[in-house]
Amino acid sequence: MLIFPAAAQDIAGIDNSKLCKSLLIEKFGEPTNYYRNVDDFGEVKECFYFGDDYIEMNDNHIVCYIINTPKIAVLEYLKSGGLKVGENLFKALASSRNVYTLYKDEYGKNRHSLRINQSDFPDKITTDDEGVILYMTYSEH
Repeated sequence: MLIFPAAAQDIAGIDNSKLCKSLLIEKFGEPTNYYRNVDDFGEVKECFYFGDDYIEMNDNHIVCYIINTPKIAVLEYLKSGGLKVGENLFKALASSRNVYTLYKDEYGKNRHSLRINQSDFPDKITTDDEGVILYMTYSEH
C-alpha cells in the first residue's frame, strides 16, 4: 500500500513508485546485510543494511528508513540532491514551503518533524543545536 504520493518519499532521488532491490544495489552497492520475507498474505518485506543505514520496503515501497551517514540522501523533492546527514537543515530548507516543527526529544536533542502533505507518518530529522543533521528516520510502523 502506498501511503505517500510518489514524489513525497524518495531515497537518493528514486521515487517510491519505482523503488526496487536492483535500483538500491545499483545506487549504493551490495548491502552489508539483507533479508527478504513473504508473509501469509503474499506481502514481500525486504530489509537492507548499508553499513549504518537501514531501508525497509514492503512490496517495493519504502515503509521505514534510518539514515545515519551522508552516503544516502533522502527527500530530494525538498532540495536538489536531497537532504544528507551532516548538512545544516535550516539552510537546506530556507526556501522550502514544507511545514516543520521543532521539539526536544527524550534525550534533550532538537528534533524536526517534517509533515508532508499532512501525513500521519512524518519524516523525523534530528539535529544538533546549530541545525546540523545528525540522523533521519521515517516509519509507517
